[in-house]
This record gives sequence, structure tokens and C-alpha cells, in this order.
Amino acid sequence: MCGYFQIYDNVFLRSKTYDIGSSPYKNVISGNTSINSKCFFAGYGAFLRGNKLYSNVDSFLTNAGTNTVMVDNIIRATKCTSAVSRSGSANMLIGNTFSTINSQWKQWAFQPPFDTRDHGIGASEVTNHQIEKGIDGNPNTSFVTDNAPFGIKWNCPMGTQRTVVKYTVSAPANDAGKAPANFQLLGSNNWGFSWDILDQEGDQTFTGGGNPIVYPIKNTTAYGMYELLGINPWQSAVAGGRSIANTGAQSGTYCEEINAVACCPRNVWQNLTIKPDTTYTASGWMQSNALTVNALMLVYWFNTPYPILWGSITGYPSGYIKVDTIGKITGTQSWKLYSTNLTAPANALSAQFYLTTQSVTGSTGTVWYDNLSSAI
Repeated sequence: MCGYFQIYDNVFLRSKTYDIGSSPYKNVISGNTSINSKCFFAGYGAFLRGNKLYSNVDSFLTNAGTNTVMVDNIIRATKCTSAVSRSGSANMLIGNTFSTINSQWKQWAFQPPFDTRDHGIGASEVTNHQIEKGIDGNPNTSFVTDNAPFGIKWNCPMGTQRTVVKYTVSAPANDAGKAPANFQLLGSNNWGFSWDILDQEGDQTFTGGGNPIVYPIKNTTAYGMYELLGINPWQSAVAGGRSIANTGAQSGTYCEEINAVACCPRNVWQNLTIKPDTTYTASGWMQSNALTVNALMLVYWFNTPYPILWGSITGYPSGYIKVDTIGKITGTQSWKLYSTNLTAPANALSAQFYLTTQSVTGSTGTVWYDNLSSAI
């Protein structure tokens, strides 16, 4: 809407261009609610008071310009630094609350982390593979993501639930073997703060070009949100002194090899879906050669729906509520099984199975990991 106006107590939902456009007519915009619109106010010369703006798309902008007064508005936007923007001069902003949506806020509906690479923008493998192409019914298109957690979730209309008794997965003809081999179907009735595992599949293969595989499940519970989550990828398993070795495995053909270095810890990890206050048996095999520091198998527990990401990329995890040690090795030792029973904290929502070497001056040596497991 544009022109002379006074706008009170309206609700705007997912506007593709903007909720309100304006010329400099000293308009009043008060008490409105905007949810997931691309832009709330695309104008200038207006008085905005007591509006509540919520968005989980990074393209959200208030875009209030010259001669604009903003008083006592609440704006919850994304991590995007330009989510709240004003331009020009002679503006007045008083008593507004600006914050970013954060899944750790228990009172706020869970907001999945946004990344442009989930929307077909970025490296070549994700280009033109937007998330919506995973559910468009076209066998020639597909969704590709290279960001953890590796999956896709969807929810029923607000206030409703559905009972899933089967689901299908397919791959396009040109998937180049990237289709997930191991995955879980999860259900949630509290906006993703905790999940129930409905089905788990391993070593799956897809011929491509559609050809969906149907997975019937024994489920009698209705859920408001579902997630198909890839559980195969061990992150950082083949970078910076880390590799998947095809010789010397404890059993089978492959094992994880990590070379200790002085500059930084070498870490490999996998995120886990867990149940709070539940006992798990965590185990794995380790072997070492001339290792001058400790190599460890750890489990980090988090009270967030997914383990906090950035700490795991730059070093050891951050924001965890507890860490348990499964095993520790140093020097030169042959393959040895390490196993322990661990109980998830009562407030835990996710966990991380973590392989690492310590980092000190002069760190050298090699450690191998194999046959890692976590089960109730």
C-alpha cells in the first residue's frame, strides 16, 4: 500500500516485496505485526511506533529512510548485518528493541539457521539446488546442501499434526553419487527443541532419475514437524592432516587417520540426535604411532537443538553443558577398544561425537580411529 495513510493493528504475512510503501506524507504506522516479509516499510517521512517485526529470512529490511521516527518497535531479524537498515539523515530512533532470532531462546519458536548455500547460492554443487526443489515433485531437480546439519525439515500448518506411516526418497539422474546413504526420519511436537527418531536407514543407494524408494514405518504418533536428517558425514574428516585411510583398519577397509601438529588441534566430529536423561553406550577403537600428545574420543552435550557450530570449526566446541571422555591414547599402541556408558544430561537436546588430538609445541605422531558407535 502507498499514499496518504494511517495504519494500525494489521498483520502482514510473508510479503514478497514489502508490507508498506510510502511517500513523505508524515504517515502513522503503529501496532502492526509483520512475519517473514521481505521488507516491512520501504519508504521515508513516517512515524513508526509499537510495531512488532519478526523475520527468519536474511533479505528482511526495515529500509526506513530520511525524516523517519521509530519509537518502541520490536524487531527480531536474522544474523544478517543489514537486517535492520536506515538511510539518509534527520532520523530519530528511540526505545526500539533490535535482536536476532536464536534457537536457544526457549520461548521462541525454533528458527532453522539460514545460509545462502541452502538456497542455491554459493559453491557449484549447491547452485540452482534450492531447498524448495527437494519437495517440488520434479524428478529432474533436487536440493543440495553442504552445511551441517545435513537435512531438510518441514512442518504442518500451525496448530495441526499429521501421522506419517511412510516416506519416499529419490535422487536426480545427475546426482553423481551425492545422495545420502545414511539418514533418519525425526518427529517433533515442540518446534524442534527435541526429536523422536521414527526411522533410521543405512547404506542406501539410489539409481537416480527419480526412481523413489518408499520407506514404510511403524508410527502411530502425530507430529507437527518432521525432519529428514543425513547422519553419514563426519565433518572435517579429510582436511588438514586428516584422511580416511584404506590400509590398517581395525576391521573392514577404512579408518580415520589424524596427524598431530603443533599449530592447532585436529578435530573430526559428527552431530547426534539424542534423548535427554537417557543412557548410551559409546565406543570406538584407537591405535597410535609415536604420538607425543593425547588423542581423545569425546562426547559433548548441548542444550540446543543442534551443537553450536562455530566453536567446532575453529577449535574445540563452545557452549556445551558437559563433556565426557570415551578414551585417551598416546605413544605407540596397537588397536584397543574403548567403551563407556554415558547418560545425557536432563536438559540436553543434541550431542557431538568428537575425535581430536591435543596441540602443544612439538606435537607429532599419528592416531587412527575405527568402528565408532553410540547406541542406547
